Amino acid sequence: MHARLHVLRRSLLALLAVTLAQTPLPAQTPDQQAALAEFETALDRLVSPDTLKSLLRSDDASQGGTPIPRIRRALVDARLGEVTGDLRAFGRALDALSDVARQQASWPYVWYSIGRTRLKLSQTGLELPSPGWDAPDSTDAGKAVAALGRALQADPTFRPADSVLARARIEQVGAPLLAAAYAERRSGGDSAVRAVHRYLALGGDSGIGYLELAGALVDGDRAIEASEAYGVAADHALTPASVARLRRDLVWIADSAELGEFDRLADSARGTWVDAFWERRDVIDARRPGERLVEHLRRLSYAEREFRRGTSRRFAGFGDRYRGPPSDLDDRAVIYIRHGPPDERAIFSRGFPTKENMALTGGMNPETGAILERVSEHAADIPANLSWKYRRPEGDLIFHFVARSGQDYRLIESLLDVFSADTVIRLQAGMSRDHGEMNGPGYDDTQFAIALFESRAGLDPLYARLSAGSGLRATRSLTLERETGRRTLALGTTTDSYRAVHKAWMPAVVQGYGVAAASGGRALVVFAVPVAALSEPTTSEASELVYPLQFRLVLSTPDEHRIMQIDTVRTFTVKRQLGDRDYLTGYFELPTSAGHKHVRVVVVSPGRDVAGSGSATALEVPPPLDAGRLTLSDLVLGSESSDLAWPGPDGPVSLNPLGAYRKGSEARLYYQVGGLRRGETIRTTIDVTPADSSGRRNHAASTFTAQAGAEWQSERREVSLEGLKPGDYVLSLTVRTDGGSATRRATVTVTKR
Repeated sequence: MHARLHVLRRSLLALLAVTLAQTPLPAQTPDQQAALAEFETALDRLVSPDTLKSLLRSDDASQGGTPIPRIRRALVDARLGEVTGDLRAFGRALDALSDVARQQASWPYVWYSIGRTRLKLSQTGLELPSPGWDAPDSTDAGKAVAALGRALQADPTFRPADSVLARARIEQVGAPLLAAAYAERRSGGDSAVRAVHRYLALGGDSGIGYLELAGALVDGDRAIEASEAYGVAADHALTPASVARLRRDLVWIADSAELGEFDRLADSARGTWVDAFWERRDVIDARRPGERLVEHLRRLSYAEREFRRGTSRRFAGFGDRYRGPPSDLDDRAVIYIRHGPPDERAIFSRGFPTKENMALTGGMNPETGAILERVSEHAADIPANLSWKYRRPEGDLIFHFVARSGQDYRLIESLLDVFSADTVIRLQAGMSRDHGEMNGPGYDDTQFAIALFESRAGLDPLYARLSAGSGLRATRSLTLERETGRRTLALGTTTDSYRAVHKAWMPAVVQGYGVAAASGGRALVVFAVPVAALSEPTTSEASELVYPLQFRLVLSTPDEHRIMQIDTVRTFTVKRQLGDRDYLTGYFELPTSAGHKHVRVVVVSPGRDVAGSGSATALEVPPPLDAGRLTLSDLVLGSESSDLAWPGPDGPVSLNPLGAYRKGSEARLYYQVGGLRRGETIRTTIDVTPADSSGRRNHAASTFTAQAGAEWQSERREVSLEGLKPGDYVLSLTVRTDGGSATRRATVTVTKR
């Protein structure tokens, strides 16, 4: 826990000790009121659910029945509900406060706390049933006004109620406008936008109002305006309610480190931090600025419509391996908000009898007349289940859900977890039900599991094998299925994505190099696109074959701050028919400053809608080569058989777009050394070792010695790969001078042919 939170938590506990030292009296003392007010002010600075929960756990249970501790616990619960949107926390707070109000009706602070809690609840959009003592007004904002009025009735001089009452009266009028805006967003018209503007004109919380406006604009397909409204909301999230509301939007995808940063932000830094949060995700998925935020708002809106559980309470069940953020949305929302709509879906809804769901009916043995119990032919359906598949070039993601109660779909790590624990244990042990016990093989759970796997056969070959029957008995296959599901669940619930959707992916190759040119640093991006994956070329007037390719390049810092983005189309013209093993190759040269950089390239063949690459490639651009200290550029890989060259600052530089070399061939290297003193000795060592660190004898090494002729110079070397077996290798080049040493590495592949 952050040190500041430790200090704040100790302060809260100290304030609690002050309040507990007071003996409850018929009239609340000024000291008690002051201590509770200071405690509540400190609470408003807490946004971490874990910290709030730890405060609840640290309370002295032996004094929990007296009024002051109960108010304090209720204040913590109210803040927890505000931060997380957990309706149960609000319910606990209001239950406790209502009990104290019945016992201490003359205490203004308890009515003030009820009003403030109701106001927070109003701003979340959640609803609780009204207790008997509460005002008949149908809105929480109205109930807040009534409770604050009771506080002033109990003590007309109780000033804290005045300012909150003013806000509550605004919410009393404005909350229905926000509720109407939310209800009208589905129509896609401007009525929702107008309702939010009226709320803001009344003086409603601008942080909350602009967040709702952003959602309304997204639903109305006004993406640019939605992004702008969200930015205003982040800048104006200054009240505890608006900060908590903004946090609940982020908690669906932010990791614990990001949430920790958000929780420690000063008000003045919140807008800038939120902008950077979404910018990182735009860069990672090679999206234009603002696209990821708009997509997040769209996903949130869809999830809130389609994935509600229908109940605010949720109990742990068999197979539960994930607990999402507090919400009335089920686990489908978790995956949808993180990764968007799936590429493929599958369900299984046929009914079948099992030990867990069969219906028993009476029967008679026709020979003996004995009354028997037999299994009904009309068995209950299997629990509602579905699977989602996301196609990924690095490996598909498949998520499984089951709903055993209503619409509460939960993530499970194995498709077998659709069944009960008893069935799963027997199936994983390779056992079928005792046929004698069930009066025939028609009731063997193995057959039902096979049918379930068969419904997913189109998602992955593993399920096709399992549905074949023999695979189900293979414990290894079932173990693989569960292990894969466990990894997918962990990955899917800790990452998020918004990748461009294409019909297929192709294995494009991208390499990035940091080099120096006369006018400054350069990011040299070399690519190779397989012809076999491209659409058929067109024919030019000169009977040449023409391949158009769309490129998007995003250059960023290591923390994913965008430096530049390029969208362009390149047309490749060839004079002969290319084979399936041929590649279209080329390079981009991007001006940039010195330092570590990431580059992402997405290349699309428009005719077939096939895309390639997309992952980050790291490079390091050297500082100016005459900076006075030893510097070394990246190693640019070249090949004697390649006809692709970069016109470097001192002549053409051979390139090897694939980074692959035939067994026994030579690798050509180009690199730049700066910070030299004329006449000093430059000692260079090149070592090629297996990438997996195995077989140390399977390596190559070379050493070179030269004299520096200038402050900086380019070097060209050839490294023999003779004797290296096919596989991946790390090529390390180290330069040593009197001024120090520097090392650069590159990955090369040795092939059989």
